Amino acid sequence: MFNFYFKRSLSFVSLLTLLTTNLLATFYEAEDEGTRPINSIQHIDQLPEELHLYIFSFLNQEDTSPTAQTSQKWKRLMDDNQLWKAYARRAQIISKEDPFPEKNYKALVREHCIFSFTDLGTLNGGTWSVPRGISYDGSVIVGQAADGAEQNQRRAFRWTAEKGMESLGTLNGGGESLVLGISANGSVIVGYADDGKAQYLDRTFRWTAEKGMESLGTLNGGSESWAWAISADGSVIVGNAKSGVEQNQRRAFRWTAEKGMESLGNLNRGVSSIARGISYDGSVIVGYATDGAAQDRQKAFRWTAEKGIESLSILNGGSESWAWGISADGLVIVGDTKENNLDDQSWSRTSPRAFRWTAEKGIESLGILNNGEGSWALGVSADGVVIIGQACDGSRGNHMRASYWTAKKGMESVERVLADKGLLPSQWILTKVNAITPSGTVLIGEGTYTDTSNRTLTCAWRAVIPRANLF
Repeated sequence: MFNFYFKRSLSFVSLLTLLTTNLLATFYEAEDEGTRPINSIQHIDQLPEELHLYIFSFLNQEDTSPTAQTSQKWKRLMDDNQLWKAYARRAQIISKEDPFPEKNYKALVREHCIFSFTDLGTLNGGTWSVPRGISYDGSVIVGQAADGAEQNQRRAFRWTAEKGMESLGTLNGGGESLVLGISANGSVIVGYADDGKAQYLDRTFRWTAEKGMESLGTLNGGSESWAWAISADGSVIVGNAKSGVEQNQRRAFRWTAEKGMESLGNLNRGVSSIARGISYDGSVIVGYATDGAAQDRQKAFRWTAEKGIESLSILNGGSESWAWGISADGLVIVGDTKENNLDDQSWSRTSPRAFRWTAEKGIESLGILNNGEGSWALGVSADGVVIIGQACDGSRGNHMRASYWTAKKGMESVERVLADKGLLPSQWILTKVNAITPSGTVLIGEGTYTDTSNRTLTCAWRAVIPRANLF
């Protein structure tokens, strides 16, 4: 058995070892100038432990188990917490900058490799809940819910496994509040709320545990503003606002602490623009805008400081498009478009189609679910490979179902994937996936739930659908 695991692990570990020749030589020079180079080593096991860990950090997920079973020493090294932290970073389970105290990273990675389904419940016994955003590691979820302690008024919430659903309160004693974005580590949350100091008009807010809910004001003295997304470090916030210098027309905005709220402009002098997604570093923003060059029809856009707002166009001669999500590096954009459908049996000659956009291939349709009538893409993993949203399920009478897309399998029903694993309670119907972690493994969404009193409630859920190879 040893020979089996050693030969399998040695095949890729040896290759990586050769790549460390210069590094090892440098190491020995520092220790003893007379030490012979790597070719004098008779066995790979003689490498210093720090070099073992460096080599192991390049392993793929499928290779970690045989490597750990090769020897007792390698088993011990493969349990190193910092090694699994490196794997978690490679898998996009934690962000590049993880400010929290050390945690069990092996357990964290493992949690992303096991199918699961979790009912997130409601807020203080309220009647509904909808999740909107999720932290990088999937441990913090935000959204809005009816607060049973506040006569079912809508309140922004923050959920963790330890504390469940907690209200974030209101803005300056105002009325309802909604959350739509969260930073990578879950410490900064954004949304909008009725501002008690502004005649209950909607105002963008930024929430932290230290300061609570703070208004970010408006755009050029306009009347209202709405935040939709936030960069990984929480420093850049995007959304839309009524511009005070443009007769309160809606304009996509980008907010930073240094410059405040800045307009992203419009598309070919169109009437309005709305920002809905942002890349990891805040440099690329996506959304949709009315195109002044196309009779003010809605067009998905991509914004950068260098080029401003650029249209992503439409699919197969359709009429309009909307961008909802973007990969961490800003290279993959997802949304939906009205595709010109020549099939007169379709419910519409311009049926919505989920799309994936890249600069190389442009806008591409992701298809439909079991010959259903329409599909919508709402979010994407960091590497642009896993795409989530909702679709009309042709096998369910074209009723809306939460969808999950990969290039290998196409569009799948999340409900069916979980049911096949025996994880979905019979009283649940999953209608929509609202967000996904950068790793592409943890999904949050909404669905209908029939309780013991036979009431049908809209409730939030969380699911893990593992990938074949996380790293």
